Amino acid sequence: MRVTILHNPDAGDASIGGEELTEMFRAVGYDADYKSIKEKGWKDALNKPGDFIVGAGGDGTIRQIARELIGRQIPIAPLPMGTANNIARAVGVGHTPIPELIESWTSARRVSFDVGVVKTAAGENIFLESTGFGLLARLIAEDPDSIETQEERGERIDAAIEATQDLLKTLVPQKIELKLDGYDLSGEYLMVEIMNVPYVGPNLKLAGDADPSDQLLDVVLVSRDEQDKLQDYLRAHRQEAGVQPSLRPQRARTIEFTCNGCTLHIDDELWPSKKMKMTPEPTTIHISCHNDLLEFMVPR
Repeated sequence: MRVTILHNPDAGDASIGGEELTEMFRAVGYDADYKSIKEKGWKDALNKPGDFIVGAGGDGTIRQIARELIGRQIPIAPLPMGTANNIARAVGVGHTPIPELIESWTSARRVSFDVGVVKTAAGENIFLESTGFGLLARLIAEDPDSIETQEERGERIDAAIEATQDLLKTLVPQKIELKLDGYDLSGEYLMVEIMNVPYVGPNLKLAGDADPSDQLLDVVLVSRDEQDKLQDYLRAHRQEAGVQPSLRPQRARTIEFTCNGCTLHIDDELWPSKKMKMTPEPTTIHISCHNDLLEFMVPR
């Protein structure tokens, strides 16, 4: 079985190098080709990918690879080596030891993975994890130094949650016009998070039942009245990973909202750029869920 390993050597704590990683695959019997996504021309490796592509890194690495494989029926095998690894968690391999996961792919099955599509006047983009505005968009925009300066994965997660708690204390609700499958839910919200997977950001399990292959998006709405519920969840999450908030997501195939000057995030990036300036005029955003565009390798 021939595979192509696309690796982000800077992901997580960067404890496994490219040579060691390649040897781990060859020891199991794979004919493995290696490429660092930090090298120029890494996308050329997708022209002859073999049986599947290994995305060795974090969520950002998987998203980079996925963007190039939309509609090509080349499966992605996520090797979680990042900080959050929300996508790997969504397909059930977020905690699997790397050697065990590598060996499992010799008999793995291929599953469909939905793609979220965002359309605005600025153009079109995709997401695998989530998109939205409010709390998490603010966290990405401010990018607290306290997060990146932490060396250990757990410390980075904890610092991100603490920064989220601090932001939530001062966040002001924003008025938007919102429709889920045509149903009007307009109001004032601290956060609107449209999720394709259960986890978002620093492993926040805001949509525990989200299924990235059910052709539906889980929409988490947080109003001022629910601010304390979210704060309680963040506090509990720092003590015990995996707890779920009392917030109840709603499901939809299409979402449309209009707001004045809201900053949108798509996965872990602000879009169209981190320095984008929204016009004072109302901005309308269309979001939909698309199936059969990506496939992932999942152990049996």
